[in-house]
Amino acid sequence: MPRSPTTEWWRRRPAGRHLRAGISPFRVAILFTLLGTAWILLTDLALFFLSPPADVLWLVSTLKGLLFVGGVGLIVYLLLRRELTRRRGTEEERRAAERLFQTVFTGLDDAILIVAHPERTIVDCNPAAERILGYSRDELLGRSTRTVHVDEQSYEEFARLSVPALEENGAFRTEFMLRRADGEVFETEHTVVMLGESTDRALSVVRDISGRARDRRRLAESRALLEQVVNTALDAIIYLDRDGVVRFANDAARTMSGVDSLEGQQFDAPRWVVRSPDGRHLEPSERPVARALASGRPVTGAELIYEHPEKGPRQLSINAAPVEGASGEIEGVVVTYRDITRHRATEEALEHSRELLVQAQKMEAIGRLAGGVAHDFNN
Repeated sequence: MPRSPTTEWWRRRPAGRHLRAGISPFRVAILFTLLGTAWILLTDLALFFLSPPADVLWLVSTLKGLLFVGGVGLIVYLLLRRELTRRRGTEEERRAAERLFQTVFTGLDDAILIVAHPERTIVDCNPAAERILGYSRDELLGRSTRTVHVDEQSYEEFARLSVPALEENGAFRTEFMLRRADGEVFETEHTVVMLGESTDRALSVVRDISGRARDRRRLAESRALLEQVVNTALDAIIYLDRDGVVRFANDAARTMSGVDSLEGQQFDAPRWVVRSPDGRHLEPSERPVARALASGRPVTGAELIYEHPEKGPRQLSINAAPVEGASGEIEGVVVTYRDITRHRATEEALEHSRELLVQAQKMEAIGRLAGGVAHDFNN
């Protein structure tokens, strides 16, 4: 199977320090010199003190030389054996690393470009790069990364941002717009790292996040639309966290409460003067929000009197519904309320009118009865 340029580079790249550490010729020479000198001095000193006969001295000298040669040969054999074993292990590690790198390089879903730095020439790419960028491998190799940038300004801007980071930290990450072969501009998450200190190549990983960016834009548009709808509602709408702190309030809520900024305030704080419709002071634990949090069930149609800072007592109709999170625990409360002061005043006026009408009808009936009785009495 032919190797790609990246695999060839990986195979020929400088080995790490732990791979280069081995037996150097200088170390062997020093070791041989020390052992040889020690052997000669010790054996000659022993012969000097023993003073053997001439024929025995000749034999001992011969044996001494043979032992030295044999000892040195054994040491060299052991050292060479250790070095060859280490090299075989190193080669196996290198091949395993090469296979792993090639598997990751070809199997990753993100586009990978190997770029010559600082020329920014593409020297290799994986299959995902062909799919994401829309160019074939042959069309990308040897070309500048300018090919995949939106325009010359974008190309220069990327260099302005990435080069200082690569020189200082050896890595750079950003979100950047690129252009496919068909001209489509799309958003990417870009990660660039230098491949070691002694190489001029950089690995650029490009992730297509156009779908994610599109979802973010749609979510932002949906939130903006929802906020617009909520702010145009006539009823006050407030969201509180489980501690009763206001996290969101629409315009109607600010108007009805008489407070310009509700966010961050405790909705059921004692400083909010609240009474029941019959005038009794309501403790915080008796108010709809606290009841909804304590019971975990919605509280609907609750009525209370709120002391508006400018308008005075206002009668409100309140609904409070707990909001459950993914775990099933209550995370907050949605509160809606409306000012029914005028409605209640109208109802009271109508009730008073009914009472007056009934009273008038009663008086009219009594008058008729009295007139009839008087007529009968006169006859």
